Amino acid sequence: MTGVLAQASADGGEPVWVQALLVGGILLVIASLMTLLRNRKRGAASSTTARDRLDHARADARLKDGQRKDLEAVSIAIEEMARRVGAQLDNKASRVEALLDEAERVIHRLDAATRAAAVAAARAPEAAGPAAPPAIGSGAPPPPSPPPPSPPPAAADALRAEVSRLATEGLDPPAIAARTGEHVGKIELILALARG
Repeated sequence: MTGVLAQASADGGEPVWVQALLVGGILLVIASLMTLLRNRKRGAASSTTARDRLDHARADARLKDGQRKDLEAVSIAIEEMARRVGAQLDNKASRVEALLDEAERVIHRLDAATRAAAVAAARAPEAAGPAAPPAIGSGAPPPPSPPPPSPPPAAADALRAEVSRLATEGLDPPAIAARTGEHVGKIELILALARG
């Protein structure tokens, strides 16, 4: 080895160890510069990421703020609609109650009128007094007797029978009305009379 060193010195050049040291130093400087460049790139990349994150956070905040405002507007609209619907329902309920009260008053008046008519009809023959039989030979015809109650027509009997049959089959009044072609109210009346 001393021969190699001596030979490099004899050639007029520097010893090999000096050259090796020089090459090692250059490699060390290059490695340091590359490390420094990598760190700068990482720093630049991380600062860009931080900016991106900040921008994303701001955009998310704007979006959430917009969504919150939209939700508030929707909830306000729903509350207003609920108030309006509630007021309409209250108004309709009060109208229905007023109509029911009026119907009850009419029913009471009709009941009173019916009772008064029945009392008046019962008193009418009494007020006239007992009717004297016409004198024989007076030439006056006897007063007509009231006609006997007429039997219901055959068509009405047939309808009653049909309604009763369909009711025993388990059909409700709207279904019976649809089958017979009559009004539901008439069917309900026939059924009520049959029960009572």
